[in-house]
Amino acid sequence: MLPRVLHVLVPEPPGELGGADLHVLDLAAYQALAGHRPMIAERGSPEFAARARAAGLDVASASGIGFHEAVRLLAQWVDEARADVVHAHGYDADYWATATKLCRPGAFHGRRLVFTQHGVVEDT
Repeated sequence: MLPRVLHVLVPEPPGELGGADLHVLDLAAYQALAGHRPMIAERGSPEFAARARAAGLDVASASGIGFHEAVRLLAQWVDEARADVVHAHGYDADYWATATKLCRPGAFHGRRLVFTQHGVVEDT
């Protein structure tokens, strides 16, 4: 059986669409085509959530709530999704997923948490 992946993303604000946002949409769509059951947890852009849902993806949205409540919800979603892997994309998502794992470790029992950094540009 293929692993269940929960992608964690704090997308660009409404009205904007960033490279990481597009990457997560494409990655989840291709995973679904390959027989995986990806899910996206987003915080900050109902517009992004609607776009992902329109693409046929399973999305949970924590837009419009405080960080502590978002941590509680992410722990709930990790558990409900029966995610094997929680894949955080970008700094803000990394903080959200890490805070969730530290504050609600039971939700992550037996689950891997991985991070992908996006938009890191070397600057002199």
